[in-house]
Amino acid sequence: MQPLIVPGKLEFLDEIRKYMMQAAKEAGLEKARAYKLSLAVDEIATNIINYGYQASGLKGSITAEAIIDEHALTVTLDDTSGHFDPTLRPPPAPEAFDKPLEDRQIGGWGVYLAIQNVDEFYYHRFQDHNLNIFIMYKATHGELLMIDPSINSCKPVSEYLISLGYVVTCTESWQNALVLMKQHKYELVLVDLQVKDTSAEDFIKAMKADNALRSTPIIIVANQGQIEEAEKCIEAGAEDYILLPFRPVVLEARVRSILERQRVRMVEHSIKNTLNMNRELQIGRLIQLSFLPEKLPQFPGWEIAAKFEPAGEITGDFYDTFLLSDNHLGLVMGDVNGSGITSVLFMAIFRSLLRAYIQQAYSNHGDDQYDTKNGPVVQLVSAPVNISALKNAIQLTNKYIIANHNTKKIAAMIFFGIIDIVSGMLFYINAGYQPALIFSQGEVRETLLAGDSVVGNDPDADFEIQQTRLDPGDTLLIYSNGVSEAKSPGEGLFGMERIIRIVNQVTLLPEALLNNIATDLHTHMAGTVQSNDVMMLAIEHLN
Repeated sequence: MQPLIVPGKLEFLDEIRKYMMQAAKEAGLEKARAYKLSLAVDEIATNIINYGYQASGLKGSITAEAIIDEHALTVTLDDTSGHFDPTLRPPPAPEAFDKPLEDRQIGGWGVYLAIQNVDEFYYHRFQDHNLNIFIMYKATHGELLMIDPSINSCKPVSEYLISLGYVVTCTESWQNALVLMKQHKYELVLVDLQVKDTSAEDFIKAMKADNALRSTPIIIVANQGQIEEAEKCIEAGAEDYILLPFRPVVLEARVRSILERQRVRMVEHSIKNTLNMNRELQIGRLIQLSFLPEKLPQFPGWEIAAKFEPAGEITGDFYDTFLLSDNHLGLVMGDVNGSGITSVLFMAIFRSLLRAYIQQAYSNHGDDQYDTKNGPVVQLVSAPVNISALKNAIQLTNKYIIANHNTKKIAAMIFFGIIDIVSGMLFYINAGYQPALIFSQGEVRETLLAGDSVVGNDPDADFEIQQTRLDPGDTLLIYSNGVSEAKSPGEGLFGMERIIRIVNQVTLLPEALLNNIATDLHTHMAGTVQSNDVMMLAIEHLN
């Protein structure tokens, strides 16, 4: 199931409950066990919100992720509140109930009983994340396969295991066993030494040679005179053996012990995957930040401001501003499709190619003056904008992506432009990006609409260059879909119309304008989880 991300607020507990019950339904859990799991998750989530976030004065979200496999439903709650390990909280002493609620220690009977309600519970702290992991098995104790040449001799062992709550399937031959294991994943296989048509040792070697079956633990069932053979099977990869006639206590203990070890391995694998995902998020965010400009260029008579508020997951959003010559400013804002580390890596490729291609074209038109101490020497003399460099850069990027990464189905929506800071002329290509706005004195006077082509889809795409002028008093506003498509609790979009209303209210310098939009955006979202990066770039030609 796709993860659910909700704000760390009590009013969103119902969303977590619905997600949990749907996961339990898809996993086929019995109603009583599904209810127990729901109560456990609800109790821990409530503690995260009440104590982890609200009582600590923190804000954050809770990510619930359900993973269903052949044996179990595993649910992970991921939050960034303070460190709190529920497994370290013993049940409160009876005298604790004489105290008022506000004086009782966090994590009392509710947390203790929540942990007892599920088959397995684990806690892990990774960097600033709390991971609470709940496991409910589909069968009360587990699903086992027993291979015995005589079904009748299998009966005493299987019936006893069934009486303990296990689901046991019996088969006579190793060929049938392999077919069954291909169709259904069993948690444990019990093998009688007298397997038909082969030795138990050879059967174990065949299992261990199959990547899909090699992790399934095996117990050998042997008679008193077959201990030496049983030990050879253990050398071949079996976990343990039991002797017939079996002793119920020994059989129960060995089966339970092996299953517990197997389940611990499963949980460790789940935790490892979660940690890898968090690590990927961290690496992806660092890559993204490293490609955003540390400092925006400034010119006399102009003011530039940018705002970036990252979403909960990494995306391929980026912006850039850079000098092309003394009087020409390059600017770009883009969004690579998809999310995760792949989109971030391609974001880096798109951004680097666009900048490299256009700067290379400009460098071929002579050296610009540069003061090594104070930076660029600004000459307020208008020079022709290299319009062909703009189009060539985006066309070459488009062809490179298609020629080298076509199988990845990667594309980007990009606004790419050059501003002549002397004349105020803006030459731009809007390749499928959000409509940019030009406004003055609280009134939008031009909307820079998107063209039909995006970058990375069509090798023959035509990217049309448009032009306009930023007169003194004009401001150019470019923004990501994280702004226009931000949702309220009622699923309403923020929209371009609301951005225009904010622009029309009052005349502000770029930085104050972007802060104003961000404040209104947060009011609109009212705690709903941000699904896309918020990026805004405002450039004003001052009066």
